[in-house]
Amino acid sequence: MTNYHSLTKVLCLVAVMQLLAAWPAGGAAEGAASAAGTPQSAAQSAYNSKLICKSERVIGSNIPKRVCRTQAQIDAERTAAQEQMKDVNSQIGRQTGAEGG
Repeated sequence: MTNYHSLTKVLCLVAVMQLLAAWPAGGAAEGAASAAGTPQSAAQSAYNSKLICKSERVIGSNIPKRVCRTQAQIDAERTAAQEQMKDVNSQIGRQTGAEGG
């Protein structure tokens, strides 16, 4: 039973770390700007605060986990993933190009 609790704690810690990593870097600055009186459109505010929840399968488990993110977080994660893929593809291209010459 102790192993189960340890595993649960580790998974929770990993989930928190993933959420913190996915948190938009400008989030605190945007909040400060809004608090300072900078007007923000209602549509943009709703875009940044509305939660979208879906069930995701966790690797190694058949039990789906409910994950909630804002649309802004989803977009930030998508952009970061696309940038990582571009970096990987460019590195592969450089390695392949160096071998061919």
